[in-house]
This record gives sequence, structure tokens and C-alpha cells, in this order.
Amino acid sequence: MGDSEIIIFITFITLISLAFIIVIVMLVLRYRKRKLLYEHEQQLAKETHRMELLNVKTEVQSETMHQIGIEIHDSIAQKLTLASLHILRTEHEYNHLPIREALLQSSELINESLDDLRLLSRRLQMQIGAQTDLVENLRAEANKVRQLKICDVLFDTDRSSIMVDNQIGLTIQRLVQELIQNSLKHAGCSCIHIRLEAGDHELKMMVQDDGKGFQYHEKIDSPGMGLKNIEKRAALIGAITRFDSKPNEGTRFTLTLAQ
Repeated sequence: MGDSEIIIFITFITLISLAFIIVIVMLVLRYRKRKLLYEHEQQLAKETHRMELLNVKTEVQSETMHQIGIEIHDSIAQKLTLASLHILRTEHEYNHLPIREALLQSSELINESLDDLRLLSRRLQMQIGAQTDLVENLRAEANKVRQLKICDVLFDTDRSSIMVDNQIGLTIQRLVQELIQNSLKHAGCSCIHIRLEAGDHELKMMVQDDGKGFQYHEKIDSPGMGLKNIEKRAALIGAITRFDSKPNEGTRFTLTLAQ
């Protein structure tokens, strides 16, 4: 074998060896790439599974809290409201001053507890996009007070149903409860009229009594009536309010809310 043939043979062997090494390196790199991809997919699957379990757990907890909130609102809060109204009815029938003052204090304590419970209920029930029927809620409030036979409570509306955000609905319902209690405690009225209207771009509510009325500028800072609190609550949902009242001419409260 000549020198040229030996050189060609060595070159051929070298090229084959290089090709073999390159193939081996490519296979190793491909294997490592597949292994890394597999491990990434496994990690991603584990993370996805963990997130699914977390979402299920969160949904269960949210639903549980929602149900607790409903129970607080529909059961405990309603019973405390009735207890407060029964106290007001009893206070209305008694002329003995110490007893009346004690009953009023008890009613105020119950109302404070109701505020705390309703706040807790709202937080537990809060769901993004959840809505409530304002017509149904206000009609229930009117019926509840009417059953106590302290005074007549009328409710009328131009709609069979008005769906609003939970936060807005609960705020308006609480405002109506405060207005009714003000009328029962301070106005000496025989009739309360609640009117609810809904247009394409506006929601309007009116609560009017036939009681003794008052001068707004004299009572706005009165802690017993809570007029400022009513106005602040309404402002939180972007509503505009107005009190129209004169002595011996009753009181009319108007709330306007853009939709």
C-alpha cells in the first residue's frame, strides 16, 4: 500500500470517526432536549393539576361563604329587623318615658348589630357580576313592615323586575330600611309610600311619608335621624339624593341613579 493510499485510508477513517462522533453528539443533544421537554411538560402538568385543585378548593370555599352570607341575610338579619320593628311598635304604644327610652336604646343596639351583620353578609356573598332583583327586595321590605300594623306601607313600580348589581341593591335596600325606621320613630306617620321607576339610563326611587315633617337644615346634623349617613351611603354607589320636607307636610326622599 502506497503512501497516498495510506493517507486516503487515514482520512476516510478520520471522517467516519468524526461523522460518528457528530451523530453521537446530535443524539445526546436530542435526547437531552427531549428529556428537558418531558420534564417541563411533567412540571407543567403538575402545576396545572395543582391550580385546578386550588380553583376547586377556592370555588367550594366561595360557595360555602356565599351560602353563609345568604343565611345571615335571609335568616338572622331578617329576624333582628323584625325584633327592632317590634320594639318600635311597643315603644309607640307606651307613654312611660323611661320604658320608651330603654326600648329605643335596645332598638338602636339591634340596628347597630344589623349593620355589622349586613356588612359581613355582603362580604361573604360578594361575587363579581352577581345581581339582585330590587323590585322583589323592596316589596319584601314593604310587606314585612306592613305586617306589624304600625302603619300602612305601599310599594309600587313600573317594572316587574329590576336587576341591579348586588352592592347597589343591598345599599338601596338598607337606605329604605333606614328611611322606614326614621318615619316610624320620628314622623308619627300613618302611611309610607315607596315608588320605584327604571328608565333606559336612570333608576329613580321615592320614599314618602305623611308624618309631621321637619326642617332639613335643622335636622341634617341630628345623630338620631342619620340623614348624613343616608346621603353618604347613597353617594358610595354614585346616587344623587334629595330630601323634601316641611313641618306638618310629611317627608319625601328621592334617589336618582344613572345606569
